[in-house]
Amino acid sequence: MKALLRYTSTLIICCMLAMPALKAQTQYLRADFAQSSAAYDHSQLQKNFQQDSVKVREHSPKKAALFSAIVPGLGQAYNRKYWKIPILYAGMGTVAYFIRENHLQYQEYRTAYIHRVDDDTNTVDLFPQFTDNGLRELKNEYWRRRDFQILLLTGIYIINILDAAVDAHLYTFDISDDLSLNVMPDVRINRTAFTGFEESYRLRFSFKF
Repeated sequence: MKALLRYTSTLIICCMLAMPALKAQTQYLRADFAQSSAAYDHSQLQKNFQQDSVKVREHSPKKAALFSAIVPGLGQAYNRKYWKIPILYAGMGTVAYFIRENHLQYQEYRTAYIHRVDDDTNTVDLFPQFTDNGLRELKNEYWRRRDFQILLLTGIYIINILDAAVDAHLYTFDISDDLSLNVMPDVRINRTAFTGFEESYRLRFSFKF
């Protein structure tokens, strides 16, 4: 009987002595699990962010600009702004038409002026109603108009490239009326050399605009 009581007392004392060690081990396992979970969440967030960044980079402004440089309007089609293509070609076609007409008028008055001053009696004067100075002024006027419209067509071509690049930059930009602010708590447990574990608390703000 005394031996049984002694054995029981020894067992109880051993359990009491082992309790702090078990408690410390449990806290260590919980902290280690929390740290692993936090590290996993952080790595998962980084992975998701990288995936989102890749998705955003898939719509390349350089590619859109290159497409519009090769074929005007192709960058707008790449950006799915199809309604801009007929406007672009209507403007370019109108300017190209006036370039052609002014060039023909310039050539006609230039030829007439050359025939007027070549001192050849066999040359037929197509514009006897104009003086020499009048023919020269008409020739120069249509020359200036043609060159200005060539510059205008070049400007439309450059704007077409810039427009495609800007649209590609703003392709994933949210322009809806849904403006919101999200606040998320962030808890991290870091292992240190002196205290064992160190907890840090943060608030993460994300804006949607």
